[in-house]
Amino acid sequence: MDRDAGRILLGLVLLVAGGELLVRGASSLAVRVGLSPLVVGLTVVSVATSSPELAVSVGAELDGQSDLAVGNVVGSNAANVLLILGISALVLPLSVREQLVRFDVPFLVGLPVLLLVLALDGRLSTGEGVLLLVAMVVHTVLTVVVRGVGRPPRRPRTRPRPASHPPGSSSRCSSSSRTSPCSSLGSCIANLGLVLGLPAVISSGGLPVAPAAVALDIPLMLAASVALLPVVLTGFCVARWEGGLFVLLYGAYVGYVVLQAINHDALEGFTLLMVVFVLPLVLVTLVSTVVFEAGVRRGRREALQDH
Repeated sequence: MDRDAGRILLGLVLLVAGGELLVRGASSLAVRVGLSPLVVGLTVVSVATSSPELAVSVGAELDGQSDLAVGNVVGSNAANVLLILGISALVLPLSVREQLVRFDVPFLVGLPVLLLVLALDGRLSTGEGVLLLVAMVVHTVLTVVVRGVGRPPRRPRTRPRPASHPPGSSSRCSSSSRTSPCSSLGSCIANLGLVLGLPAVISSGGLPVAPAAVALDIPLMLAASVALLPVVLTGFCVARWEGGLFVLLYGAYVGYVVLQAINHDALEGFTLLMVVFVLPLVLVTLVSTVVFEAGVRRGRREALQDH
């Protein structure tokens, strides 16, 4: 037991140190080539930060532990969207570039949908793995081409948060915090395309996907991505109260996974509470935010027309 704990601790230290060196070196090289910070975050940094997940998934598949390979991606993406963005927004409200909303967020939602469809038969074949890899390559190429190389970055488009938003929201989003959404969303896309696609390609019979992953884990990952849509569409920033909501949702997700894994007696009551109360409340909050923001935008347009 002590030896296993020591190995895990040593692995985490080496993982963090190696990832940090990889990200720093790759980012510095990309900037020297002339890539904008947005492109660096969505491509170089995202792939670099997904390299540990790639190593785990490939190793798990080679060892015959395909459930670990799939769970690795699902858990990592849920953490990227709900935990990383949530904590970052709690520390400093995040500004989101309009390009990120109109180009990358649809990829973030579309790839889990594609994965769910491909995994319905319980396996990702070699051809389906290639399809996921191609989707990631297309996103990377379009990111570089659309954003361009060597262009000066434009100021992120953000709008002030109305004062009537829930307590804890910020009236402004900091433009200096834009790297976190880029790298987190880019890492999610890399996880789906590279970290799942490559093991499916190198495996002789494809990558098996457990029925539980198709029924629960992948839909939950898709739900986390969809939950990001109304947040980034309302003012192009993630406010503190939205970050807090994301962290709470991640805590609920982890709690459910742990209770399910140990088959705890509290699982039934916890599930009922989430389905009947928490998730509907979150849905109403997100929909209300979108409707409120739409009304604010309409009022601004009418005020501009009057002038």
